[in-house]
Amino acid sequence: MWLSGCNRELRIMGIPGQRIAVIIALATTSPGCSFIFTRGPEPGRYAQPSGAPSLECTSSVAAPAVDTALATLSLALVGAGIFAASAFSGFQDASSTAGVYAIIGGAATGTLFTASAVAGYQRTAACRTALESARPSPGRISR
Repeated sequence: MWLSGCNRELRIMGIPGQRIAVIIALATTSPGCSFIFTRGPEPGRYAQPSGAPSLECTSSVAAPAVDTALATLSLALVGAGIFAASAFSGFQDASSTAGVYAIIGGAATGTLFTASAVAGYQRTAACRTALESARPSPGRISR
């Protein structure tokens, strides 16, 4: 993408500006993995009549782990944006403007994925607790 008055292509960390814009747009319009793929236990519904636990909740931390990785990448984008904005702040350069956009996009996606990761870890922990409490405990042996 060529900007008027600039003789350089817009890039952040070697990635063309158009790709960064698409990545930020997709990341900010899609909710985090944990918001979509995790379910906490419903109160009173995690045990079947037989006493065996029902698998109606998510006990795997895979989705929150993906959200954590994406939140970390968003933090890296904020760092790259700060670098680009500060390194070229005295110039009317596309990199300075791109740095500001990277800061805003990274902060927005970082907030979204951090919130999703926290919700996912809470849901999966509640599920594991519910499944543990629904399992029949072995009886005590009296002597």
